[in-house]
Amino acid sequence: MAEESKAKEEFDLEFAALRQRVAELERMEADRKRTREALQRSEKEATRLAQENAVMAEIGRIISSTMNIEEVYERFAAEAHKLIPFDRIVVALNNPGEGIGAVTYALGLEPEGRRVGDVFPLAHSSNEQIMRTRASLLIQPEAVGNLGFTSAAVGDAVPDKGGYEP
Repeated sequence: MAEESKAKEEFDLEFAALRQRVAELERMEADRKRTREALQRSEKEATRLAQENAVMAEIGRIISSTMNIEEVYERFAAEAHKLIPFDRIVVALNNPGEGIGAVTYALGLEPEGRRVGDVFPLAHSSNEQIMRTRASLLIQPEAVGNLGFTSAAVGDAVPDKGGYEP
């Protein structure tokens, strides 16, 4: 009986050690799976960034391909659309000395007062904000009513709230 008890005790110990090893192997496999998923995400992000860089390089080639900028607007817009889907893209020439901006190129929606050739006041406009912050502006449709400035991108659809917070 003592031998049987001793054998059962040894079996229990071996079984407990085996269960520990199985649990350790399961943890290792879960770690391996997380690492593999992280690697796949990193590879996907690297591929996306490489594609973005290729588009940006193409935009640079397009812009520098001629001294006549009007010739490159449409090609620029096509390349930019690969990076950022848009309903409208606007290129405007700002004249801070006179306090005005002029739409020199627009593709997409054509709101009143923001068509090619239209001149608009810079004060409280998105162009003024862009000049001040030196950052681009991407306007989401759901945010149009809350901008606090007028925009050459959406024209009169954006209420002028008399200014914006820096």
